[in-house]
Amino acid sequence: GWCLGFQSLDSAEFARYIERVHGDSVMYKYSRKFSDDNLAQVNANLGSYERGLYPLIDAWVWARAEDLDVVYRWRKEQEDELAAQGHDSLSDQQLEDFVTRFMPGYEMAMPKLDVCGFISSGIIPEHDTLRMHLDLNRNVVAFDHQL
Repeated sequence: GWCLGFQSLDSAEFARYIERVHGDSVMYKYSRKFSDDNLAQVNANLGSYERGLYPLIDAWVWARAEDLDVVYRWRKEQEDELAAQGHDSLSDQQLEDFVTRFMPGYEMAMPKLDVCGFISSGIIPEHDTLRMHLDLNRNVVAFDHQL
């Protein structure tokens, strides 16, 4: 799940997010590639996951990368390994197009998730979560049991 565990934003949070997307921050560089309507649909889809899927999950393990841009590199490594094994894989352009579709969800949800976590957000009970902090090489450098 690329965006599993991400929460939708309420209307006030979404309005602030859109203001930031249209601002000067480099933090929302991926979201800027999409229309406000597309971003509203991402937010609505996250809400659907919360209502339909999240109640079925008993525990969460969150692998939190220190830099979102590493998602491209990690996926590229996976595609290169597939190609090396003789399997179909995405070209660099296909890879960029594919990964870019998920990045607004990260930019939308990560700030709230980093501050509130799963527990404070009411997604799950306190004892059912683990957040692992990963460096750029996927090494666990820290972890939290309670967010």
